[in-house]
Amino acid sequence: MPDMNSAKAPQPGGYPPAAFFSGIDTAVLVPDVIGMAEADAIAAITAAGFVPENTIYPKLTSNNSLWGLVAETDPIAGAEALPGSTVLYSIGAELQQN
Repeated sequence: MPDMNSAKAPQPGGYPPAAFFSGIDTAVLVPDVIGMAEADAIAAITAAGFVPENTIYPKLTSNNSLWGLVAETDPIAGAEALPGSTVLYSIGAELQQN
């Protein structure tokens, strides 16, 4: 009977855990697209090897220089991520203060 507590224990399909394969892909840096127009940010994220995705939810900010532009990404600029992973971005919108 296999040792199910071992990191090399068989998984469904007979393969070891995904962590066993870490290091096969090389992480790259997420580009800094804050302050860019959406189309330019999409181009930069794609060129870096990632899949851009708009969160649909605006990033509310009092910084009017970011209104209508990319105001936030996840992961943040400079973070390492694997090529092909998704980079979420939000467009800045005016924070209504009462």
